[in-house]
Amino acid sequence: MEVDEEETRTEMKTILKTFLIELELKYDEKFTSESNDKILRQVIPRLIEAIKLRVRLLYKQRGTLDKDNHRLHRNNRLNEKKARRVKGAKSLFDKNDEKLENYD
Repeated sequence: MEVDEEETRTEMKTILKTFLIELELKYDEKFTSESNDKILRQVIPRLIEAIKLRVRLLYKQRGTLDKDNHRLHRNNRLNEKKARRVKGAKSLFDKNDEKLENYD
């Protein structure tokens, strides 16, 4: 299911308008101020609850991505390790090192 970003933003704005006035961010203060932080801690769970179906789908998609990223990261580490070994063997071969005399 494709999620339209513009539609989701509009829906979130509509939901935010229905919240109490106390939950509006204080724009004259820093975004990371203590009062805004308290407000965000109350607003974010309410937003997630309000658009739970969309968020649940995004979490499922992200879970698959996380598994793929883990696999890709693991493969990259193995490839880097192999490349380092080849580079080390090549440098020993170039130097005619004694360690390589037993290998063909």
